[in-house]
Amino acid sequence: MKSIGDSEEISSKNELAQTQVDEVEYDSHDAHSWPLRQRLINLALFSAMAFLNPFGSSIFVTSMNDIAVTFGSSVSSLKLGVTMYVIGMIIGPMVASPLSEQYGRRPLYLIGYTVFTLLQIPTALAVNLPMFLVFRFFSGTFGSFSQGMGGGSINDMFTKVERGKYIGYYLLGVTCGPTLAPVISGFISSTGKWRWDFWLLLILSAVVTVFSFLFLKETYKPVLDQKNKNAPSAIENPVNAKVPKEGEAERETIFRILVDALARPLLILITRPIAICMALIQSMLSGVLYIFFTGIPEIWEGEYHFSVQMVGLTYLGLMVGMLFSLLVILPFNQKLYIFLVKKRGGQAVPELRIPMGILGCLLCSTSMFVFGWTVQYKVFWFVPVLFSSFLGAGMILVFTTLNMYIVDIYGRYAASAIAGTNIPKNICGATFPLFAGKLFDKLNYGWGFSLLGFCTIGLSGTLPFLYFFGERLRRIGTKKN
Repeated sequence: MKSIGDSEEISSKNELAQTQVDEVEYDSHDAHSWPLRQRLINLALFSAMAFLNPFGSSIFVTSMNDIAVTFGSSVSSLKLGVTMYVIGMIIGPMVASPLSEQYGRRPLYLIGYTVFTLLQIPTALAVNLPMFLVFRFFSGTFGSFSQGMGGGSINDMFTKVERGKYIGYYLLGVTCGPTLAPVISGFISSTGKWRWDFWLLLILSAVVTVFSFLFLKETYKPVLDQKNKNAPSAIENPVNAKVPKEGEAERETIFRILVDALARPLLILITRPIAICMALIQSMLSGVLYIFFTGIPEIWEGEYHFSVQMVGLTYLGLMVGMLFSLLVILPFNQKLYIFLVKKRGGQAVPELRIPMGILGCLLCSTSMFVFGWTVQYKVFWFVPVLFSSFLGAGMILVFTTLNMYIVDIYGRYAASAIAGTNIPKNICGATFPLFAGKLFDKLNYGWGFSLLGFCTIGLSGTLPFLYFFGERLRRIGTKKN
């Protein structure tokens, strides 16, 4: 019997051969063999969804003063708009990811994003803070369906060798979304028309939704096999990973199947040490990232006396770092991965993804130290903006390598595994901004960001351990199953 955490040992030569698929003759029921063009269309569509969801989390941060005046509330209470949205991002993947392993990816993508699009209307028309927060919560919930399934969809369509190239583009959208939003919002808020933050999100998400209905295809192989009348066998039971004995199928209820599927992300998170390590590292960095999104306006307006438009532009430091990581460092990471595979005699073990994650953690912690102290001493603005790009580059490296690691380990259950590790990640993203103000009031920016940097260094120490002993740890888990 196969364990959820089993990983297949494959040769680099075989994987490289699979990337050169004949695009004329292909099996429409196996997404790995689709023409590259169709796979890239699918990738572009669910990456756009995954971009706009976190884009929506921070779309209004530079407009908080105007929204506070409209609702008659404080700016600090409006930060709950980010918190409620990110709490929704915890729930969405927990529901969508396991259900996508039961009924396929496409229906969940379309349902979640259609509802997300429609929810921008009442959000834009909100007349008070409670109404605003409620619709922010549901927007985060349904919009995050795509984030929970993205890693699984990439596993459906690309081989291990290919994933390193394409998952970076997907995660760039996930990470750049909340970075680009304040830049755009900064110019919208200068007009005093904050509701256009959400009208813009409505327009963009509606375009993506329409194109998804037209061009997004199902990729999950068990569902494709079920639709294929010539498939050698019917769809496997994705919950128990085994074919039920005669008579058991009648006793298995739909309710039990759904309960088991929905519990899978939490089960993986609680019972798998590797998943716990991945979750802790990503949680710390996600929390820091959202402190940047919600705290940067106060820093630049209060310490440097920037205008709202200029505050929005400071987020470009993060984005430049992300783009540099994607365009320069990740291609080198792919070459490093292939080199390490060949060095191991063609064995593409998941741990070979980790080295660049270690570099990413070092870049992130360095950024926190330098950014905090330069802001505290009001060093020329270019210096903290420059080192914020280190954080952006590090984030892409960490999230890309760790998500590839998870996908390689859990394979067909990658969507559930990523949803499980995203639970603490999004909890930290939701809660860190709430205590950041008190943290900086007591420790100031220098020691406040230094504390976050020390925590990042401490948690990143698990990566070298997993690089050398992760394979043994996975074998122990396999024996127990």
